[in-house]
Amino acid sequence: MQRVVAGIDEAGVSPRLGPLVVSLAAFRVEGPLSKRRPHDLWKVLSPPVRKVGQRGDGLMVADSKRVFSGRKLEPLERSVLAFVRATSDRPIRSCRHLMESVAPLTAPWPAECPWYREQQLELPMAADPSLIELMSSVLRRTMTRRSIEIADLGAEAVVEPEYNRRVAATDNKLEVVFERTAALIGRALALAGPSGGALIRVDRQGGIQRYGRRLAERLGCSVEVVSESPARSRYRVRPEGAQESSEVEFCVRGEETALAVALASMLSKYVRELYMEKLNRYWAALRPGLKPTAGYPADATRFLAEIDDLIRSRGIEQETLIRQR
Repeated sequence: MQRVVAGIDEAGVSPRLGPLVVSLAAFRVEGPLSKRRPHDLWKVLSPPVRKVGQRGDGLMVADSKRVFSGRKLEPLERSVLAFVRATSDRPIRSCRHLMESVAPLTAPWPAECPWYREQQLELPMAADPSLIELMSSVLRRTMTRRSIEIADLGAEAVVEPEYNRRVAATDNKLEVVFERTAALIGRALALAGPSGGALIRVDRQGGIQRYGRRLAERLGCSVEVVSESPARSRYRVRPEGAQESSEVEFCVRGEETALAVALASMLSKYVRELYMEKLNRYWAALRPGLKPTAGYPADATRFLAEIDDLIRSRGIEQETLIRQR
């Protein structure tokens, strides 16, 4: 029996600068593993894959906040690019190539955001490319032996102008997150095809517990509530024509119990960091010595004050650069 096991997580809900990124990591799992703790893929993908705190030089897959501890990009970049490389026919050598791989249907460099469009990034920025190639090769061999394959790695980056438009339309930034999350749930359901039976875990968004009605509206199919609690909300979803219902679960700290959620968290964080690198390089070229920003409220205020004259002299609208909520 083959089953799609997927995870969804985001990065960048609270910053004032940079994009919101929501990502999907999906695997096809065969045999007994598809029934026995299918979300816990760390052990079966060991030794090339490990959790934080486990010994070894493997690919660390965990909550992006832990992998990116101390803002050290190397472990985050090494793991994300090794997994993406396992789905690509050539090494990932630029930000453009990465986005073509994980977000081929989006327009990541809008004309109204020159800080993203005009800056070219070569990859990797911190990790050893030969180590990425080696670990990706080991990962592919391990997945083949264990009857696992990567079904999809996808990211949706909502840049500032689009983010502001959607927040204005919905009057709720968490609704913007849910819009993208529901689209990725639909993408995971499509991977399962007519047989259905996908297992999809989503890191819970804020304190929301009830998703059933909104899921049904977004997905346009039958949604049955299994349980809703402060820790976990579970639903059976059955697209038209599916032989078996799929399970969608929103849970607290999903990245601790589901490798796919952890990987989605890392992909979201890495893509957001690349966008922020572009933004910082653009403004630093115009103001040498400008300290880079991660985009979070307090430091974003400092950063914006230091480039205020540049923003005004270039006629840049606030809604194009600054997230309004």
